[in-house]
Amino acid sequence: MSQYQRRRRRRRWWRYYPYNFIIAIATLLVILALVITACVSRCNSADAVDHTEETADLTVQPIYGTGWETNPPTAETTSEPSAEPWMPSESDVEYIAKTVYGEALIVKSDTRRAAVVWCILNRVDAKGYADTIEGVVTAPHQFSGYSPDHPVLPELRDLVIDVMQRWNAEKNGETDVGRVLPKEYTFFIGDGFENHFTDEWKSTDYWDWSLPSPYEN
Repeated sequence: MSQYQRRRRRRRWWRYYPYNFIIAIATLLVILALVITACVSRCNSADAVDHTEETADLTVQPIYGTGWETNPPTAETTSEPSAEPWMPSESDVEYIAKTVYGEALIVKSDTRRAAVVWCILNRVDAKGYADTIEGVVTAPHQFSGYSPDHPVLPELRDLVIDVMQRWNAEKNGETDVGRVLPKEYTFFIGDGFENHFTDEWKSTDYWDWSLPSPYEN
């Protein structure tokens, strides 16, 4: 090959050099774009997995256990709490508790102490007496055991509240509330150890305690 031919070939190669350079740069850019796309795709996939794992713990579980959707809670499981029991006024409780203190403190039977409370309430309900507890226990020459200076012992207070709640339930139509003294018994006399209840003044036909008692003694 002559020197002229070699020079001519060199000119041809140099003539196409810019195009070859551009093609090489374009190829590198395409490869770089493919690499970036692959990296972005992998990152997005990882984020999706993490998000799924985070939200998996937030799944709401049935409140009533498995099968709640097909077996909804019944009225028994969703019943509303019962209303608070009726409570007498503190004034009425104290009037009766102070009377029981003077009339039956020596008596150790809850049943017989409760009978004093029922006797007072029987008078409230009966004709011929005051229609309030205060009026009944403070009436002259009736309950000599009452004194405003008597203490209100906790055990007597609890017993009075219990009897009054039974009395109120009976007024609302309930039966067998736990009476220990019939309604007609509005009198009693004491012998220093026990009280004897009657349905007439100065009667000796005493109550025989035949009603079942809700108390242990």
